[in-house]
Amino acid sequence: MTRKRQKIEERLFAERAIALLGEHWTIREPPNEREWPDLLVDTATGSFGLEVRKLYPDEASGGSAKRAAESLHARRLTEVAVRYYAGGAPPARVQFYGLPPTTLASDLASMVPSMQTWEHKKVTYDSQRWMHVCRLPAELAKYSRWDILTDSIGWVGVIDSSVVQRAIQEKFANLAQHKMHVEDVRLLLACDRTRNSGKLLFGDLPGIEDAGFPHIYLLSFPDQLVQIPAQQGAPASGQTVARPARG
Repeated sequence: MTRKRQKIEERLFAERAIALLGEHWTIREPPNEREWPDLLVDTATGSFGLEVRKLYPDEASGGSAKRAAESLHARRLTEVAVRYYAGGAPPARVQFYGLPPTTLASDLASMVPSMQTWEHKKVTYDSQRWMHVCRLPAELAKYSRWDILTDSIGWVGVIDSSVVQRAIQEKFANLAQHKMHVEDVRLLLACDRTRNSGKLLFGDLPGIEDAGFPHIYLLSFPDQLVQIPAQQGAPASGQTVARPARG
């Protein structure tokens, strides 16, 4: 994944988490990516830093095999993206399930301009084909790293607590550096359930330690958020903020 695409996903996950929390916080980019958290979040009473880490059920030292396969499938939408942007349409992130119809470029061109920036929609063509669309900000003009996920249908599992703990410890490595600039640094761990590589929900997470983060948000994108409150290094239990129906 390129850094540009990663930043877009970080912003998308953060925006969705804020919406599920019922908050009206504002996100902005940090001065640099080496010393600061991934994102800065402004609230009515102050600001905090937000680190974002994506989770996969089959994480290994070499990365997720499912995610690698999905990256290859993404190339199939390149031609559609070229036709879509030829008419001057606004930037969008598209994930399509199944075989895209010949009308996809025009369908998107008629829908995306009326969407708000960072707004997310699911559009169903039939029982075998649907897509997730997100309008992106203007500075990401002609963004074309779209995904086609023909192997996306599968069981939704429950994430293992060891995967969560490993991700927390990974982000903890930079916490001291980040806190030199922002005292309140929180962590958002996200799996993308719109992709087969992220078909996970968060159940009970016994033995999770927060490693010094005052708040840890666990997002199963797009509609489940679990919040782990500050435990000062003690085992934490998840509190569901929003949970979807099964599937």
